[in-house]
Amino acid sequence: MIQTDIPKKITPDPIVDSVVEFRFSSQHPKDRLTTLLLNHFSVEFPSFRDFAPQIGFPLEFTTKVSLHNDNFNVNIGPNVISFGCMNSYKGWSPFSAIVTETMHNLSKQGLINEIERVGLRYINFFKNIMLISQNTNLDISFSGRENYTTRSTSLRTQLQKDPFIFNVIIADNVVHNNVPGSILDIDVATEHGLKIKFSDQIIRILEQAHSEEKMIFYSLLKNDFVKKFNPEY
Repeated sequence: MIQTDIPKKITPDPIVDSVVEFRFSSQHPKDRLTTLLLNHFSVEFPSFRDFAPQIGFPLEFTTKVSLHNDNFNVNIGPNVISFGCMNSYKGWSPFSAIVTETMHNLSKQGLINEIERVGLRYINFFKNIMLISQNTNLDISFSGRENYTTRSTSLRTQLQKDPFIFNVIIADNVVHNNVPGSILDIDVATEHGLKIKFSDQIIRILEQAHSEEKMIFYSLLKNDFVKKFNPEY
């Protein structure tokens, strides 16, 4: 049965990584902008480290420095900024609040000009569940399959629903922090280039991305499987 009701929370929470990303333009030179952003964040996010180059990403959209406090981190590049949670997911309300407050301040101070792309990604790890694919509403079959049993499935699919593109990855039999399990990775991003000042419109796009991500997550998983995670509505 396809899950139609969307829980507010499930326990244990399978989220092991959460990222909100904005790609933007700025009137400041790139090297100067990185310094300005570091100065801006130095009090609220006192700890930092350099990032190694990210293979496969355009240079203007790679993060160079990561700063963090006890709860959240912010990653900075020439034309990109992303936010994440430290140690464990904090919930959408506090996470989105720190994101929107920070972006409002950056816009108000003239450090960013226009938002060109909004992205949201959740990586879910299901501990000791080796075949998450068999707990989804996906039906992967071929003729003569009755003579075979599934050992592992890895699947990547791309979906589209304006204004977003969704990249969904399902991977059975993986290891995370030396623990076996399976992964469900959902990456949502605006498909077409935006050129919008950070405003209530961008916040609405981010909230819509979050709602769509949750819809895909719970639509993919079988209702009986979700019930094992103590859903709260």
